[in-house]
Amino acid sequence: MVLGVLAALLLNQQFRGRTALRALMILPWALPTVVNATLWRLIYNPEYGALNAALLQFGVIDSYRSWLGEPGSALAALIVADCWKNFPLVALIALCRPPGRAARYHRRLARRWRGALQTVSAT
Repeated sequence: MVLGVLAALLLNQQFRGRTALRALMILPWALPTVVNATLWRLIYNPEYGALNAALLQFGVIDSYRSWLGEPGSALAALIVADCWKNFPLVALIALCRPPGRAARYHRRLARRWRGALQTVSAT
């Protein structure tokens, strides 16, 4: 959820290519679950997976390992894949809010709290 909100904050800024980046960000969520699962299975493959190759090349690991076959890393691997699949939905929801409404709501809330604090401190 945090990743989705951070992505929405980034994509809410004005910069060149923002529309293209928004379209690319939706891709993991728009892909069918079967396709996403197949891609992650290839990434985590213990014999020729992209994650093993990258980590081996950077010297993080000494040999290929089975990410989904070890109890210590299987849950973390599934959480990463699930976050990748669902963070665009959170970002999309965060981007769809009316832009001026949140600022008005926060100003109104600040006035109420200020008034409540003044009332409490006066008594």
